[in-house]
Amino acid sequence: MNRQVWKARWEKFAGLHPFEHVLIGGATLGMILPVVFWIVADPGYTNLIVDMLFTDLLPAAILLALALALRSRVLAVAGTVVTALYLLAKIGTIFLYTESFMPLTFDSLVMLHEHTDHEGVKAMIGEYYYLWGTAAGLLVLWGIVYCCVCAVRYVRQENRQDRALVCVMIFLVLSLIANARYTWYREVNTVVEENYTGHVIMPLTISFSEIIRDGAKELYGMGEEKYGYRKIDFAPDEKQWLLEKGLLQTATERALPGKLPRFDRILILAIESLDGDFLNSNNPEMPAGLTPNLDRLKQEHLSFNNYYSASHPTSWGINSLILSRPDYKPDQKIRNVSICDLFREAGYTSYFLCPVGGEFGDNRKRFHLMLRFDRMLFEEEIRRDYDYATGAGGWGLSDESMFRVTLDLLRKEKPDRYFMLVTTMDSHNPYHASGSTAQQHKFGVPFYDSIHGVDDNVGRFVREFTADPELFDDRTLLIVTADHSASHGKNFTRRKVLASPAKIPLIFITKQKLEGLDPNQLFSTIDLPATFARMLGKDVPETFSGRDFTTKKPFALCRDISETIYVFFNDAEPVKFEKQNPRPRNTAEKALLNFYLQFYEL
Repeated sequence: MNRQVWKARWEKFAGLHPFEHVLIGGATLGMILPVVFWIVADPGYTNLIVDMLFTDLLPAAILLALALALRSRVLAVAGTVVTALYLLAKIGTIFLYTESFMPLTFDSLVMLHEHTDHEGVKAMIGEYYYLWGTAAGLLVLWGIVYCCVCAVRYVRQENRQDRALVCVMIFLVLSLIANARYTWYREVNTVVEENYTGHVIMPLTISFSEIIRDGAKELYGMGEEKYGYRKIDFAPDEKQWLLEKGLLQTATERALPGKLPRFDRILILAIESLDGDFLNSNNPEMPAGLTPNLDRLKQEHLSFNNYYSASHPTSWGINSLILSRPDYKPDQKIRNVSICDLFREAGYTSYFLCPVGGEFGDNRKRFHLMLRFDRMLFEEEIRRDYDYATGAGGWGLSDESMFRVTLDLLRKEKPDRYFMLVTTMDSHNPYHASGSTAQQHKFGVPFYDSIHGVDDNVGRFVREFTADPELFDDRTLLIVTADHSASHGKNFTRRKVLASPAKIPLIFITKQKLEGLDPNQLFSTIDLPATFARMLGKDVPETFSGRDFTTKKPFALCRDISETIYVFFNDAEPVKFEKQNPRPRNTAEKALLNFYLQFYEL
């Protein structure tokens, strides 16, 4: 190919319309950048590059292509407007995730609509947002009108270049714009998030379709039930047994006011698998000096001696703590009342701090839909915002990191009213020790060293938290407990079957005197959110399967890892049935089965 040919082609290119120059440059970048990002990030999803290149702005590309082919002014304007709306939605998605770690979903939009006020917006984007926000809105509107005028003029020109080529270039430049979100994602996230792609770069076409689907379910009653509770007609002998055992309450009992004072700050430390039998004070077979801090806290503060783990593993345990329901798996399909909903209505901000990645078990999506915390910080967000956070034996972040992050977050944000749940990971099999005991190996057994490390970290956190008057005052309740009892690894408990329900610690640390609470009464994890509801002056929601601590409740309802449902009593043998194969043999088991069927289909 000689120099004259190249010169002729260059002159032809130089003579193109400026709009076509922009398209060609954008098309080139649009083809190269996604491939580069793919190679660098190696996200592990083979369909991601297809989404990046061809899916996100497909409706806008089709409209503009038809506008060029048909010389239609209406389609040109429609394509430009759709492009602008998609770009604004992308910016909003990035802002939403940056500020709250929430994806763009129907639930997140409802939450923003219901709970974002003037002060909240001012805190997020500045005090004078209504001035510069209005200016920015007018500028965007002017830009959309200008682009529409340019598009109309261009599609009506007679001397345009090959329309097919221009259509392809428009599509690719739109793809480049679509990938701006992925560029942002790579810039602000750390190595730990290389496989985290779903919330930031999901094509908007998919997001919008899911919003429409979920909105139709919510607004028009399509799909699953809103609440997981239904009335059961008990046989007379079953109802009598349930009333005698306290599982059913009389109208008078339901109307009794709670006796707990109202706390404005509630912080729960839910230690991973901290079985009651791991404490020296509960189990003399444990090595001496294993849990001095936890034993001291039990003596100095209100400690409950018969508090059972209502369900396990961890996701089930958290479900019990927040929804007052023991069966996490079926609860994923039903939108139940969350204690976070009640706290939000009362003006509290709810936080969830988790040492494990949000994509583990798809917990980020599930917890957002089911539990509805206002703020959720998983390993990804914590590593990004707190560079000192360290790992815990491959599972997630260490207890020392989690407690330090908790203190730093509270001191930085200074929430006046909050409900916060912090979970940990050191005491999970294969066990890890962090903090001042990390290098001691005092007991020579990884399990014992991890429990000793947990005890040391909890002790140091409680001392620092309670010593800070800005964190701990007479409106503060600090709770030390476990997410569930031990259910994995070697059996260091006194139980014959490790997977069976067991007691876990529950310690209330507060400056207020708590009266009317019996430390020897039977409780389980599902009873704690019911107690918080009473504390807020609200009725216990029907979807809660627990009872609050301030009422007479001589039983503890639990579910073990083999999906057997138990009710424990002080003065009788436990009643149980197997969820997968319920075969009630007597009135008590029939009554328990029907009681459970109020909340779940078997």
